[in-house]
Amino acid sequence: LMWPPPPPVATSPPPPAEKPKTEAVAVVPVDPRVAKLKAALATSVGLSGLVGLGLASPSPAFMQTLSTFTLAGIVGYHTVWGVTPALHSPLMSVTNAISGITAVGGLVLMGGGLVPSTVPQSMAALATLVSAVNIGGGFLVTQRMLNMFKRPTDAPEHNYLFGIPALALLGTYGYSLLHFGPSMGLEDANQAAYLASSLCCIAAITALASQKTSRLGNVLGLTGVSAGLAVTLGMLQPHPDLLAQMLGCLLVGGSVGGYAASRMEVTSLPQMVALFHRALLMVAFDVAVWLVSPRFSPALLTMSLKHQ
Repeated sequence: LMWPPPPPVATSPPPPAEKPKTEAVAVVPVDPRVAKLKAALATSVGLSGLVGLGLASPSPAFMQTLSTFTLAGIVGYHTVWGVTPALHSPLMSVTNAISGITAVGGLVLMGGGLVPSTVPQSMAALATLVSAVNIGGGFLVTQRMLNMFKRPTDAPEHNYLFGIPALALLGTYGYSLLHFGPSMGLEDANQAAYLASSLCCIAAITALASQKTSRLGNVLGLTGVSAGLAVTLGMLQPHPDLLAQMLGCLLVGGSVGGYAASRMEVTSLPQMVALFHRALLMVAFDVAVWLVSPRFSPALLTMSLKHQ
């Protein structure tokens, strides 16, 4: 032992590690003409393929359905693309509520008097009832979700004023139905009213892209679905007993859905949306089973609509 201890020996710091040399990657410039040529060739193949698909089409209805599906997919993609991520859950809720328009299929297939008289008619009534549950609960769930983003300092939106165009649409169609329905066909008026209903539903999804217009979108969606159901009733013109059955299914289902949505806790609203979505799948399956059953035929459906 040595005292005092010897001074510490100074050591030089280790040399810095050499950084691996990265070789510069040469960027090959892309010829704009080649890139444009590739895009043009791909477009040519797609357009020519559509014509070839038309030549191989089994029926005109196939191409009409394919055209509608393709255009709807393009519109839906560009409509949903700009939605704010915070509004994805309300968007799913309002689209699920709009999907309750499947009640139209149930209304078309309903029959009997105050109550259904056959098993297919009972299935159609059940489909209408469950779709109405989805409509009434879906829009209320969406409204409750959107209210979570509303601050006390936000200016009032006065979205109730958009009840005016809703009444204008329903009033115009009702007037044409009462005054021109008995003397002339309303096929074109029905299609125009369905178009107005579809535009309201598309505008509803578009309005969900911003928090400023999201609650207005919920109002537009409810307007579109209500108009679609009203036009369906006007097109079918059922006898009073069957009309009472249809309205009963819609009102009871909507009331049940609205009550369930109002009693649900805020933290459980996404689960409620999933529940409504499962109910909607059941409705689609219900209607599809009846349509593909051996007892169904387009001629039978046309005959039933004429008798109604």
